[in-house]
Amino acid sequence: MTLLFGRRSRMNLASTSPPGSEVAWLGLAAMMAAAGSLTIWAMLRPANPEPDLRKSPPLAVLVQVEYAKAVGTWGSRPPSSGMNLTTGPLALESGRLSLMFASGVVLHVEGPAHLDLLTADRVLCHDGRVRLRVPKGAEVLH
Repeated sequence: MTLLFGRRSRMNLASTSPPGSEVAWLGLAAMMAAAGSLTIWAMLRPANPEPDLRKSPPLAVLVQVEYAKAVGTWGSRPPSSGMNLTTGPLALESGRLSLMFASGVVLHVEGPAHLDLLTADRVLCHDGRVRLRVPKGAEVLH
């Protein structure tokens, strides 16, 4: 008798839920999991990620860095040999840098200096001391 009662109660519980409600509960659970994941992602990502001004195709590569103190335009990393440089401002508080362009031209910069790397063959020097080494056959920077 107890066994029969157990079967009846199970049948009653199963028959009281409307058809398809299990699917609705699964859908609701999946939506809640997705919303929770998005909330966690939004909370853990940096609020204002630092823009990397150096992610475009490189114009030049830093080949030598001597006691360089950079100003603002380098992001969170200090200038170091092997760093790719793209278009944009280049500010140096003190020290020396040497940049090599794809043409083979080497630009030596002594700080304090403020330059704009415009294109692969055009650099604008606002302030500072620069020196160029142009190998034979290379085009000169404008």
